[in-house]
Amino acid sequence: MEGLAIGSISSSNMHSDCTFAEKEAMYRHRTLESFFADAATHFPVMLATGARQVGKTTFLRHLSGEGRQYVSLDDPLILDLAQNDPALFLQRFSGPILIDEI
Repeated sequence: MEGLAIGSISSSNMHSDCTFAEKEAMYRHRTLESFFADAATHFPVMLATGARQVGKTTFLRHLSGEGRQYVSLDDPLILDLAQNDPALFLQRFSGPILIDEI
């Protein structure tokens, strides 16, 4: 499996001042979710790829509520930890984890 392409979603529909329940109500469920969940039982590492602004981060954040931790490497401190001490990074963010912005 080379990667998973995520279908598009308009990020303008996801307002940061909404409650979790409101965001969940606006979230567009994808048929890819069940495929991703099934594949995750067979592969320890998976890569979600796609064009900019199609909803990869939204998709990963949504999946993090299902027993997975979401971690973004947009945070310079977290990126530094991942690059310079991967063992400590994996200890700090025990799996399963969803790493975004690689």
